[in-house]
Amino acid sequence: MSHLPQASAATPDAREGTGHRLAPVRLLVDDGLGAREVCVSAAPGLTVGRDPTCDVRLDRREVSRVHARLDLTHDATITDLGGVHGTSIAGEHLAPGEPVPLATGAVVAMGAALLALAPQVTVVSRVIVRPSSPTGGRKRTSSVPPPLEQAASHFAVGGVFARLLDLVVRLGADANLLLCGELGAGKGAFATLLHLRGGRREGPLCHVHCAALEPHALERTLFGSETDGRTTPGVLEAARGGTVVLESVGELPMLVQERLAEALRDGSFTRMGGASRVALEPRIVATTTHPLRHAVAYGTFRADLLERLGAVSVGIPPLRERGDEIEAIAAALLLATTEGMPLPARELSPDAVAALRAQPWVGNLRELRAVLEHAALLGRRRMVRSHELLFARASHDPDD
Repeated sequence: MSHLPQASAATPDAREGTGHRLAPVRLLVDDGLGAREVCVSAAPGLTVGRDPTCDVRLDRREVSRVHARLDLTHDATITDLGGVHGTSIAGEHLAPGEPVPLATGAVVAMGAALLALAPQVTVVSRVIVRPSSPTGGRKRTSSVPPPLEQAASHFAVGGVFARLLDLVVRLGADANLLLCGELGAGKGAFATLLHLRGGRREGPLCHVHCAALEPHALERTLFGSETDGRTTPGVLEAARGGTVVLESVGELPMLVQERLAEALRDGSFTRMGGASRVALEPRIVATTTHPLRHAVAYGTFRADLLERLGAVSVGIPPLRERGDEIEAIAAALLLATTEGMPLPARELSPDAVAALRAQPWVGNLRELRAVLEHAALLGRRRMVRSHELLFARASHDPDD
């Protein structure tokens, strides 16, 4: 596999005859060899693809020879050029031939290859994911089901989670993060891994499902309250030094959106019924199943809140797009299911692996977990065979 070269427009004077000097722009790319930096000129018409003549070369089989076009002259845009596997930004697939704004920190996926427009200063710390206990004995608050979290820690090594984690840290080690993906795709597990492997791992980890509470209760849960001389801290206060995961953030009522946007803008907030300011210290990781820019256009989500939540935005790919990882993910989930239970250790037979790879996985990781739990609990032999896998649309929790 060839290394990613400096783009042909890497210096300010590289494109003479344009009438002005073009300053270099830094991209972070990952085509399977780890995240790295590539410098290109702030120029129009930069090509991205597998062909050696491309300005930014991504040497992956899923990437077309000339896959996309970048325009970095003023407001950066990216245009999908009709590649077989398409292009997506933060989980939203692009229509071929239509330029789409490319914000700093937004992660672009072209198959399994990743690209992002880097901020002016790159954070060079890296996430190292090891197949060990995800908590390390630390006390935390989390609504992520333990088997799913444990399996995520196991299969992150070498998989798309590990590569996305690495890229996210390099884009902004402590920046707020917006995760977009289908139900059950692993957004909650990704947020948990990011917390446990990052600089805030000693702090609390709190998950709040924004669609599960009525507006008043949700506001009180987030911001706390002061009534009759009694102070009740909210999650945003209790998670000082840690991470708050806002699941289904698109379901936030407008009043709560306004308060959260003000808190992110000012770096502080007041409790319900209180007057004193409380510092906003936790990192905010928000998840959504739908692109929030559509909600902004419809007037159901605040543009200023989206801007502050999405300093870095990442799309979590659905399970059906991770065919090469299905066997490793399933093995980790099967191990997590049987650990600590009076059940024999079970392995997947070749015909079971083939059957798993052939499924569309509408329910993503949650559906896969349900299928494997059924096989683990009812089977008696060491090898799980394909006829033991009960494929049916699994029920989902509201968001993950």
